[in-house]
Amino acid sequence: MKRLVLLFAALLVAACGEKSLSDADIERALKKAIEVDHLQQRGGAYYEANKQDPYNGWVKYMHFDSKQAEFLAQVKDGKKNGIYIEWWPSGWKRKQESYRDGSGG
Repeated sequence: MKRLVLLFAALLVAACGEKSLSDADIERALKKAIEVDHLQQRGGAYYEANKQDPYNGWVKYMHFDSKQAEFLAQVKDGKKNGIYIEWWPSGWKRKQESYRDGSGG
C-alpha cells in the first residue's frame, strides 16, 4: 500500500509539476533569447519582423536601468509555450509558470 501511495504521489507531481531550469540553463536561455521588442504581435502571436512564420524560441525583456532580466519565456508557434519566469528588479525570482499554447498560470 505504501508503494502505491508513493507511486501515485510521484505521478501526480510529474503530471502537474513545472519543469524546473537550473541557473546554468537559465543563463544559456537568456543568451539565446531575443528581446521581445524585436518581435511583432500579429493576431495574438509573435513574429520576427518580415517573417511569415510565427516565432519559436526564447524571448526576454531586460530592465533598462539594471540590465537584469524582467522575464524569460519559451515561445512556440508565436505563443508562450513552456516555462515563463519573472524576476523583480533586484534579481529575486518573482514567479515561474508553465504555459501551453498561450494559456497558463
